[in-house]
Amino acid sequence: MTDLSSIHLAPEGPRMEDLPGWCGFITRVEAEKRLMKSPVGTYLLREGDGITMCFTFHLEEENHAPLHSYVMTLVEEEEKISDLLILQTNRGWSLYRDNPDLQDPVDYSYYSSPRALIESLKKAKQPIF
Repeated sequence: MTDLSSIHLAPEGPRMEDLPGWCGFITRVEAEKRLMKSPVGTYLLREGDGITMCFTFHLEEENHAPLHSYVMTLVEEEEKISDLLILQTNRGWSLYRDNPDLQDPVDYSYYSSPRALIESLKKAKQPIF
């Protein structure tokens, strides 16, 4: 019999799925419908679609690192809803900045949790209820 008493499970890190505004896997169209007529700064968090997953795969190859992507759909101004790509990396959480080099310190800042990243985004004021 093997002694398993010295084995410890690592605690799971912070999860996007636990945050207010999490909607799981919904399409961009559904996200926009849910946010329609919401105040500026309202957002929801969701799993990326097939295009997002394909893009993330190419970013993983480019950076030789595992990634997980999420999408924040945000009311930026009256009748303007945008998608922001959020990346979970081995360095932390970051917002994609149209630069495939995720090591670039000019474009990328990393946060220890998805909550910290979202709080750094001044335009994201409140999650959808």
